[in-house]
Amino acid sequence: MLCRMHPVSSATTDCSELDALQREIWLAKIARARAMTPNERVAEISSLTTQAFARMHAAALADLGTTDADAGWAEVRRRLDRIRAARDAGRFIPMSSDNAPSGT
Repeated sequence: MLCRMHPVSSATTDCSELDALQREIWLAKIARARAMTPNERVAEISSLTTQAFARMHAAALADLGTTDADAGWAEVRRRLDRIRAARDAGRFIPMSSDNAPSGT
């Protein structure tokens, strides 16, 4: 499963134990999502989106070497515009089971 993505050294837990732990975490996340009401799901999406934008802004500020919030948001917009343009030009290929990278 997932633990095979990284080499396992003698100092790490056995791969089968990691697989079991990863599966347990994944199943707990699925159970949590299934138990959510639609309003809770929307709130979760909003929270995750807010966190993602905050991280993008922090990264832009760090890359620019500034604390100017407006400059940071302008950089975020520039980066998102660049990604959107690449998508619109057909440079991104949607992932499916047919064209997924090997090892997944």
